[in-house]
Amino acid sequence: MQLQRLGDDEIHPFRSERIYRENDAWYFDTREGPAPGPFQDQAMAKQALAVFLAKACDALPTHQRGSVIEIVGLEDGVQHLVEELMTFFQARRESGDNAAFAWANNRIAELRRDWDIQWQQKRIRVLYYAMESIEAGRNG
Repeated sequence: MQLQRLGDDEIHPFRSERIYRENDAWYFDTREGPAPGPFQDQAMAKQALAVFLAKACDALPTHQRGSVIEIVGLEDGVQHLVEELMTFFQARRESGDNAAFAWANNRIAELRRDWDIQWQQKRIRVLYYAMESIEAGRNG
């Protein structure tokens, strides 16, 4: 299935992998500039990509968010992570960091009840990753 990417006027028939390995480090490509990274493994690169995509979706006007959330990250296999992060960033935008962190910690506790399910583990890890990146930004 070919999807039109956000901001593109037409469907592109070919697209290389966005997440890639170079010199034992992992990166992902964006149209916005240099490749973010390096990341220690592919899972970390996917988490960072999900945060990047969720932030980009959150920055869209409200009327556009709903239509893109269903496809953002689909081609990269991170759609479920972007979806999870959208609520986190919405809470952050509307109520601030403390409310977003409270929501994320409650959501993590809820997800831990089903810890054996692999996609739950990935959702937990990406929420932790997003919170850690915000904390690093505050302290950096």
